[in-house]
Amino acid sequence: MAIERKIAAIMFTDIAGYTALSTKNENKILELLDKQKQILTPIIEEFSGALHNKVGDGLLFTFPTVTDAEK
Repeated sequence: MAIERKIAAIMFTDIAGYTALSTKNENKILELLDKQKQILTPIIEEFSGALHNKVGDGLLFTFPTVTDAEK
């Protein structure tokens, strides 16, 4: 099986203070995670990016080119 290679720009986001906030107010942190995704996803998609993975408070996005990512 051939390996497909492609160039991509990768962006990973993280919420500052997430761990401390998550121990204090679980409902607030869940709202914050939803808000993060609601705000970022349409912007990322507008510039040809895609959400690939969620890890805790982090979101992993990729873009087909560096030019798309830096707009």
